[in-house]
Amino acid sequence: MTYISLSIISLYILFYLVKYKKIPNSLSATYYDLGQFFSLTLVVCTILILPDMFRLTSGNYAFLPFLSLIGVLFVAFSPNFKDS
Repeated sequence: MTYISLSIISLYILFYLVKYKKIPNSLSATYYDLGQFFSLTLVVCTILILPDMFRLTSGNYAFLPFLSLIGVLFVAFSPNFKDS
């Protein structure tokens, strides 16, 4: 699943680079050109990588995948950072 997630985010970035012929300042900045496709991509990638993160993290650090999930989903659902 990790490779699928990596492939999806790589294809997203490649699609952006080919379509707009510019390098974005950040991944979040691609939201202003591609809209909700950015959020969809982040959510799908997060869901796909999460099982591997839980499988590889154990013991006292088992909460870290959950924290990273919250961080990525926060960015995915509120990408409009320029209007702040």
